[in-house]
Amino acid sequence: MSLKAAALAATTALGMTIFTLGAACADRRLYLVTYGYYTPVKGEIEIEQWTDGFVERGGGTAYRSRTEIEYGVTDRLAAALYLVNKRPVGGPWNYDETKLQLRYRLTEIGKRFWDTAGYLEIVRPNDSAKPYEMEAKAIFSHEFPKFNLSLNLIAEKELVSGAETEKGYAIGVAPYAKGRVRCSLELFGGEHKHYVMPALWWSKGARNMGIGLAAGLTPDSDRLQVRTLYAVEF
Repeated sequence: MSLKAAALAATTALGMTIFTLGAACADRRLYLVTYGYYTPVKGEIEIEQWTDGFVERGGGTAYRSRTEIEYGVTDRLAAALYLVNKRPVGGPWNYDETKLQLRYRLTEIGKRFWDTAGYLEIVRPNDSAKPYEMEAKAIFSHEFPKFNLSLNLIAEKELVSGAETEKGYAIGVAPYAKGRVRCSLELFGGEHKHYVMPALWWSKGARNMGIGLAAGLTPDSDRLQVRTLYAVEF
């Protein structure tokens, strides 16, 4: 079995196993694109399986599958490993890239208007001809009486000489819910691509499921994106 085939099989198997796990819940996943302020507590592990579809303007659909393993290094610092598979329009599934992520809460909860965190991600493409990439996010979040508001300011850059920095954003609003079902609304994008996405969520104990439909707002955007998440904390 080739290295690519083995990686694809391993990540697919890992993604399927999380549906059987369960435990006490501490971190809160509120959005499908926008990153929130909260991080896992020290020693907590979170496994997330993402499966996304991208309906392009010119026709055809591309797919992406991501398995994330996040660990609470301290009560304020989280480290994560992403394993990413992609299927381009008309092509086969392939292992695409590996990501390493650090997220750190810069302020104490509720001490200032904005609860603030920093995010740093290094991307290693599976194709050795492609350069490494870096992504940084400034995360701002505020708990209003009836809803959460979160804002991400994003910068991405290929780690090669002369590469330009691409800027982006994500804004999320999530009303609080007493039951298991809740909703969220996000606006996100960058450069010439912008999207609006309502989403529905279902939670039970340590399990958290979400599905969102993102509509493209510009000619350069995908016509539609379908984003899904299944997360378990333990």
